[in-house]
Amino acid sequence: EVSRVSTGFIVSLVTNDCQRFDNLLPFLHAPWVSGILIVVAYFLISNIVGYAASAAGLSVLLVSVAIQARLGFVFKKLRAKTAKATDGRVRLISELLNGILSVKAFAWEEPCLEAVAAARSKEASTVLRAQWCRSLTAALYFSTTAMSVFATYAVYFRTQRGHKLSVGDVTSLVALLNALRQIVSFGCAYFAM
Repeated sequence: EVSRVSTGFIVSLVTNDCQRFDNLLPFLHAPWVSGILIVVAYFLISNIVGYAASAAGLSVLLVSVAIQARLGFVFKKLRAKTAKATDGRVRLISELLNGILSVKAFAWEEPCLEAVAAARSKEASTVLRAQWCRSLTAALYFSTTAMSVFATYAVYFRTQRGHKLSVGDVTSLVALLNALRQIVSFGCAYFAM
């Protein structure tokens, strides 16, 4: 059994999968804590801007989390494809290095280089797609607070004409939405990946 496990699989396992366990502990309670935080934040924000504006801001935040979770599932699939491609490339190079005398004796350098280049190209393609997915997730994560604040204030100023907010109210609202974004977005989307 152990002899059938390739070096590429072991390297991939150690570098990718073991790191996930180290990253898990800070976010272990995020899914259930998020529900409580959403309810508490809804009532705190409602005290500042009203129920409709609070619902608008939190809706934007929750839609953002749902999109991040979906991108997390896509990233998870791409990471599995990348691990498989990396394993294949490492296995190919290992076989070539073990049989280097035969490669040189029969002048198979060119076909072997083409095979390695094809394996690298396949791996690079999946890595690139995974990085695009990760970039979209990060962009959405960092823009969520701004979009939530915008939606909250758009509904607030539409429904509460003539009412003014103090600097403390604005700061409190932004701080609440930002704190909520951090635990809900990063914590829940983390488990999707």
